[in-house]
Amino acid sequence: MIVAIDGPAGAGKSTIANKLSQMLNIHHMDSGAIYRCYALAAVEANLDTQSPSDMQNIVKNSSVRADYSVTPAKFFLNNKEVGETIRENRISSQVSFVAIHKCVRDAVVENLRETSKEHNFVVEGRDIGSVVFPNAEHKFFLTASIEVRAKRRFRDLQSAGEDISFEQLCEDIERRDHIDSTRDIAPLTQASDAQLVDSSNMNIDEVVKHLNQMISPL
Repeated sequence: MIVAIDGPAGAGKSTIANKLSQMLNIHHMDSGAIYRCYALAAVEANLDTQSPSDMQNIVKNSSVRADYSVTPAKFFLNNKEVGETIRENRISSQVSFVAIHKCVRDAVVENLRETSKEHNFVVEGRDIGSVVFPNAEHKFFLTASIEVRAKRRFRDLQSAGEDISFEQLCEDIERRDHIDSTRDIAPLTQASDAQLVDSSNMNIDEVVKHLNQMISPL
Protein backbone atom coordinates (compact mmCIF):
# COMPACT_ATOMS: atom_id res chain seq x y z
CA MET A 1 0.00 0.00 0.00
CA ILE A 2 1.14 3.52 -0.83
CA VAL A 3 -0.29 6.62 0.87
CA ALA A 4 0.81 9.69 -1.12
CA ILE A 5 0.97 13.12 0.51
CA ASP A 6 1.86 16.03 -1.76
CA GLY A 7 1.98 19.74 -1.05
CA PRO A 8 4.09 22.91 -1.00
CA ALA A 9 7.15 23.65 1.12
CA GLY A 10 6.50 24.03 4.84
CA ALA A 11 3.07 22.39 4.84
CA GLY A 12 4.24 19.86 7.43
CA LYS A 13 4.28 16.91 5.07
CA SER A 14 7.30 15.17 6.58
CA THR A 15 6.16 15.42 10.20
CA ILE A 16 2.61 14.40 9.35
CA ALA A 17 3.71 11.55 7.08
CA ASN A 18 5.97 10.26 9.84
CA LYS A 19 3.23 10.33 12.49
CA LEU A 20 0.65 8.88 10.11
CA SER A 21 2.97 6.01 9.21
CA GLN A 22 3.32 5.20 12.90
CA MET A 23 -0.44 5.25 13.35
CA LEU A 24 -0.87 2.94 10.34
CA ASN A 25 2.12 0.83 11.43
CA ILE A 26 3.87 1.15 8.07
CA HIS A 27 7.06 2.89 6.93
CA HIS A 28 7.51 6.59 6.14
CA MET A 29 9.36 7.17 2.87
CA ASP A 30 10.87 10.67 2.86
CA SER A 31 11.22 11.48 -0.85
CA GLY A 32 12.49 14.99 -0.15
CA ALA A 33 15.47 13.58 1.71
CA ILE A 34 16.73 11.98 -1.50
CA TYR A 35 16.58 15.32 -3.34
CA ARG A 36 18.31 16.93 -0.36
CA CYS A 37 21.15 14.42 -0.64
CA TYR A 38 21.79 15.49 -4.23
CA ALA A 39 21.57 19.14 -3.19
CA LEU A 40 24.12 18.52 -0.45
CA ALA A 41 26.45 16.81 -2.91
CA ALA A 42 26.30 19.83 -5.22
CA VAL A 43 26.79 22.37 -2.43
CA GLU A 44 29.75 20.53 -0.93
CA ALA A 45 31.34 20.20 -4.37
CA ASN A 46 30.84 23.94 -4.97
CA LEU A 47 28.85 23.21 -8.11
CA ASP A 48 25.96 25.21 -9.53
CA THR A 49 22.61 23.65 -8.58
CA GLN A 50 21.03 25.45 -11.55
CA SER A 51 23.49 23.99 -14.08
CA PRO A 52 22.23 20.91 -15.96
CA SER A 53 25.77 19.72 -16.66
CA ASP A 54 26.87 20.16 -13.05
CA MET A 55 23.87 18.25 -11.75
CA GLN A 56 24.34 15.53 -14.36
CA ASN A 57 27.85 15.13 -12.97
CA ILE A 58 26.51 14.97 -9.41
CA VAL A 59 23.97 12.26 -10.26
CA LYS A 60 26.57 10.24 -12.14
CA ASN A 61 29.11 10.35 -9.32
CA SER A 62 26.92 10.26 -6.22
CA SER A 63 25.59 7.26 -4.34
CA VAL A 64 22.36 8.01 -2.49
CA ARG A 65 20.46 5.50 -0.41
CA ALA A 66 18.00 5.22 2.45
CA ASP A 67 17.94 2.62 5.20
CA TYR A 68 14.39 1.82 6.33
CA SER A 69 15.42 -1.09 8.55
CA VAL A 70 15.75 1.47 11.37
CA THR A 71 13.35 4.11 12.73
CA PRO A 72 13.75 6.90 11.91
CA ALA A 73 15.24 6.03 8.55
CA LYS A 74 18.84 6.96 7.85
CA PHE A 75 20.06 8.65 4.66
CA PHE A 76 23.47 8.21 3.12
CA LEU A 77 25.44 10.19 0.54
CA ASN A 78 28.44 8.26 -0.73
CA ASN A 79 28.12 5.94 2.29
CA LYS A 80 28.22 8.83 4.78
CA GLU A 81 25.16 9.39 6.98
CA VAL A 82 23.79 12.88 6.27
CA GLY A 83 20.37 12.85 7.95
CA GLU A 84 20.93 16.04 9.95
CA THR A 85 23.06 17.95 7.44
CA ILE A 86 20.47 17.76 4.67
CA ARG A 87 17.95 19.62 6.89
CA GLU A 88 20.11 22.75 7.16
CA ASN A 89 18.69 25.89 5.57
CA ARG A 90 21.67 26.17 3.18
CA ILE A 91 20.46 22.90 1.66
CA SER A 92 16.73 23.70 1.87
CA SER A 93 17.33 26.86 -0.18
CA GLN A 94 18.81 24.78 -3.03
CA VAL A 95 16.39 21.85 -3.18
CA SER A 96 13.92 23.43 -5.61
CA PHE A 97 16.74 24.26 -8.03
CA VAL A 98 18.06 20.70 -7.84
CA ALA A 99 14.60 19.21 -8.37
CA ILE A 100 14.19 21.07 -11.68
CA HIS A 101 16.71 18.83 -13.43
CA LYS A 102 15.38 15.78 -15.28
CA CYS A 103 18.49 13.74 -14.45
CA VAL A 104 17.90 14.28 -10.73
CA ARG A 105 14.17 13.57 -10.88
CA ASP A 106 14.71 10.40 -12.89
CA ALA A 107 17.26 9.18 -10.35
CA VAL A 108 14.98 9.96 -7.41
CA VAL A 109 11.88 8.39 -8.98
CA GLU A 110 13.82 5.21 -9.72
CA ASN A 111 15.11 5.19 -6.15
CA LEU A 112 11.61 5.60 -4.68
CA ARG A 113 9.95 3.02 -6.89
CA GLU A 114 12.60 0.42 -6.13
CA THR A 115 12.34 1.11 -2.43
CA SER A 116 8.54 0.84 -2.50
CA LYS A 117 8.79 -2.83 -3.50
CA GLU A 118 10.10 -3.69 -0.04
CA HIS A 119 7.32 -2.40 2.27
CA ASN A 120 4.09 -0.43 2.60
CA PHE A 121 4.80 3.30 2.78
CA VAL A 122 3.43 6.72 3.51
CA VAL A 123 5.26 8.90 0.96
CA GLU A 124 5.41 12.69 0.86
CA GLY A 125 6.71 15.12 -1.73
CA ARG A 126 5.66 17.41 -4.56
CA ASP A 127 4.60 14.95 -7.28
CA ILE A 128 4.14 11.63 -5.47
CA GLY A 129 0.48 11.11 -6.37
CA SER A 130 0.70 12.72 -9.79
CA VAL A 131 3.97 11.24 -11.12
CA VAL A 132 5.89 8.89 -8.85
CA PHE A 133 3.02 6.69 -7.65
CA PRO A 134 0.00 7.51 -9.84
CA ASN A 135 -1.69 4.29 -8.71
CA ALA A 136 -1.29 4.97 -4.99
CA GLU A 137 -4.20 3.64 -2.96
CA HIS A 138 -4.61 6.92 -1.05
CA LYS A 139 -3.69 10.44 -2.18
CA PHE A 140 -3.74 13.73 -0.29
CA PHE A 141 -2.69 17.29 -1.11
CA LEU A 142 -1.66 19.03 2.10
CA THR A 143 -1.34 22.80 2.17
CA ALA A 144 -1.47 25.88 4.45
CA SER A 145 -1.09 29.64 4.02
CA ILE A 146 2.41 31.04 3.41
CA GLU A 147 2.33 32.85 6.77
CA VAL A 148 1.46 29.70 8.68
CA ARG A 149 4.12 27.67 6.88
CA ALA A 150 6.74 30.35 7.53
CA LYS A 151 5.89 30.44 11.25
CA ARG A 152 6.32 26.67 11.50
CA ARG A 153 9.64 26.75 9.68
CA PHE A 154 10.81 29.74 11.74
CA ARG A 155 10.24 27.85 14.99
CA ASP A 156 12.10 24.81 13.67
CA LEU A 157 15.11 26.86 12.57
CA GLN A 158 15.22 28.81 15.82
CA SER A 159 15.26 25.54 17.75
CA ALA A 160 18.15 24.37 15.56
CA GLY A 161 20.06 27.59 16.30
CA GLU A 162 19.87 29.00 12.76
CA ASP A 163 19.61 32.77 12.34
CA ILE A 164 17.09 33.84 9.70
CA SER A 165 14.34 36.46 9.66
CA PHE A 166 10.64 35.63 9.41
CA GLU A 167 10.32 37.94 6.41
CA GLN A 168 13.14 36.12 4.62
CA LEU A 169 11.42 32.79 5.26
CA CYS A 170 8.16 34.08 3.77
CA GLU A 171 10.05 35.20 0.67
CA ASP A 172 11.90 31.87 0.43
CA ILE A 173 8.67 29.85 0.71
CA GLU A 174 6.87 32.03 -1.85
CA ARG A 175 9.81 31.63 -4.22
CA ARG A 176 9.89 27.87 -3.75
CA ASP A 177 6.13 27.66 -4.38
CA HIS A 178 6.58 29.52 -7.67
CA ILE A 179 9.54 27.41 -8.78
CA ASP A 180 7.89 24.13 -7.81
CA SER A 181 4.55 24.90 -9.46
CA THR A 182 5.91 26.36 -12.72
CA ARG A 183 8.79 24.02 -13.55
CA ASP A 184 8.48 22.07 -16.81
CA ILE A 185 9.24 18.65 -15.30
CA ALA A 186 6.78 17.18 -12.78
CA PRO A 187 5.51 20.47 -11.33
CA LEU A 188 3.86 20.70 -7.93
CA THR A 189 0.20 19.97 -8.58
CA GLN A 190 -2.76 18.35 -6.92
CA ALA A 191 -3.53 15.01 -8.55
CA SER A 192 -7.09 14.87 -9.87
CA ASP A 193 -7.96 12.08 -7.44
CA ALA A 194 -6.15 13.55 -4.40
CA GLN A 195 -8.10 14.91 -1.45
CA LEU A 196 -7.27 18.52 -0.48
CA VAL A 197 -6.39 19.13 3.18
CA ASP A 198 -5.75 22.70 4.38
CA SER A 199 -3.93 22.57 7.71
CA SER A 200 -3.80 26.34 8.34
CA ASN A 201 -6.17 26.01 11.31
CA MET A 202 -5.20 22.50 12.38
CA ASN A 203 -2.38 21.24 14.55
CA ILE A 204 -0.29 18.21 13.62
CA ASP A 205 -2.30 15.69 15.63
CA GLU A 206 -5.57 16.96 14.15
CA VAL A 207 -4.24 16.57 10.61
CA VAL A 208 -2.94 13.07 11.29
CA LYS A 209 -6.26 12.02 12.83
CA HIS A 210 -8.14 13.49 9.87
CA LEU A 211 -6.01 11.61 7.30
CA ASN A 212 -6.24 8.37 9.26
CA GLN A 213 -10.02 8.61 9.35
CA MET A 214 -10.14 9.06 5.58
CA ILE A 215 -7.86 6.03 5.08
CA SER A 216 -9.52 3.80 7.67
CA PRO A 217 -13.04 5.08 8.28
CA LEU A 218 -14.91 3.55 11.22
